[in-house]
Amino acid sequence: MKISLYRYSMLIAAFALLALSVFYFVTYAGIVAAVSRSFDMSLFHRNSIRGLWLTFASQSLLFSLLYFLVASRPRSVSREVIVICGLLQLVASILILWFSGSTLVVYLLAGAALFVLIGSVLWPTEEDLAAEKLAEATLVTTKGPAASPPAPPPPPNDPVL
Repeated sequence: MKISLYRYSMLIAAFALLALSVFYFVTYAGIVAAVSRSFDMSLFHRNSIRGLWLTFASQSLLFSLLYFLVASRPRSVSREVIVICGLLQLVASILILWFSGSTLVVYLLAGAALFVLIGSVLWPTEEDLAAEKLAEATLVTTKGPAASPPAPPPPPNDPVL
């Protein structure tokens, strides 16, 4: 049960960040158009905004891939790394709320951070993983091999032939 809750919390965080990265990649064209129309902004600042927009979208995509990996293989990354990643998204959500007021982004980031931190509390130990593998092996052996379909009836014996 603990491992299932852990996996669900990591998957929810991964899907939230995947949605966030899709949002940023889709809205990139709009930000490029808005920044390009700003004549009083230097070329350096225009390109920096565009680069930061793509950086944040890529970062969200890569974190979502990391969380998908950790949901499928819990011990592939250490717990401390996941906690730091969750705290990073929490800080990002606070800063985005403070400076831009974008509620969609804040909800997605804060939700991802919350579920990552819940997942880190439910982080499975080696014993939990061994117990899960043992339970799966026991389930497979108690079911036994799959039943084969019934044999077709023998052909009728016709005395004429």
